[in-house]
Amino acid sequence: MKRTRTKLVERRFHSTVTGMALPFLDGHLIAIDSAASWADWNFTIRHELAHVLAGDLSGLMFLTRRTRFHIPSA
Repeated sequence: MKRTRTKLVERRFHSTVTGMALPFLDGHLIAIDSAASWADWNFTIRHELAHVLAGDLSGLMFLTRRTRFHIPSA
């Protein structure tokens, strides 16, 4: 994670989402639900880090109340 400049944060998600990877400043951010089980927590880190390594996080994404995901058009 250090080599990919990825930070890990725990937050309580009030949804069915266990975790997500997002572009963040000069690296990436993996956010994980602090209420997730240990098995889900470990799987989520590996899964989201795989997205980072695959280059799946190339653009900015904003979470809003009106829409789940808003990706600005280029």
